[in-house]
Amino acid sequence: MINAVRLMYLGAALAAVSIVTTIATTPALKAAIRQQHPFLAPGPLGAVITGTLTVTVVGALISVGVWLAMARRTRRGRPGVRVMSTILFGIDCLTVARTFSHGLVTGPTLIIGLAQWGVGLAVIVFLWNRRSSAYFAQQRQARTLATPQWRTAPGARRPG
Repeated sequence: MINAVRLMYLGAALAAVSIVTTIATTPALKAAIRQQHPFLAPGPLGAVITGTLTVTVVGALISVGVWLAMARRTRRGRPGVRVMSTILFGIDCLTVARTFSHGLVTGPTLIIGLAQWGVGLAVIVFLWNRRSSAYFAQQRQARTLATPQWRTAPGARRPG
């Protein structure tokens, strides 16, 4: 679990680095799009670049928040973190594949994207191994034992 949480923090850091990398490589992306679509006028080309930049930055900010939230939930042994991380990894795979297939990528952003994908895959492997299952089961049992009895008894009323 410690390795999974550390990798989640690494994923958040890589997402933050991807923002800087995207902004820094915008001129190279603009040149690549101009080569792929030489018929585009400067106005639509600027709109494509601005849209791509906006989507990438907003997506990376969301990714940072999700990585940090998953790390916190994992440290606390909260239920559903394994399923949530697997679903988000699948969504990330589809998003990255679509972005890369459209050629909206430069060398540095490709490297960062592949590194994030690798970190996500490693997190999934760590979260679904046998020791992690035991950890989540122990956390679930501890929460059950810590629950006040008036909450678990059927038909019980709250004191006060």
